[in-house]
Amino acid sequence: MGQAQQHRAVLIVEDDAELRSLTAALLEDEQLDRIECESAEAALAIMLIGGQHVALIFADIRLRGVMDGIDLCILRGPIVGSRALLKRSHDEIAIA
Repeated sequence: MGQAQQHRAVLIVEDDAELRSLTAALLEDEQLDRIECESAEAALAIMLIGGQHVALIFADIRLRGVMDGIDLCILRGPIVGSRALLKRSHDEIAIA
């Protein structure tokens, strides 16, 4: 009797709808589950509610709203054991 496989998702946090859709489309080609959010607050709510294991957070550092990508990564620690990739512009990525 096998165990049910737990789906791991990539949480895409980007306030630019076009970039968010493009990133999701690229990950779809890799057959990865994706969750799209336009704000750090929405992403945090998804992580608190649960449902899917978030394996990776791909977030913009500069987000509209009260929280930015750095705040999200600081707060994610106690919630999920996921990795994070933060981007500041189209060509800069940092691993957190």
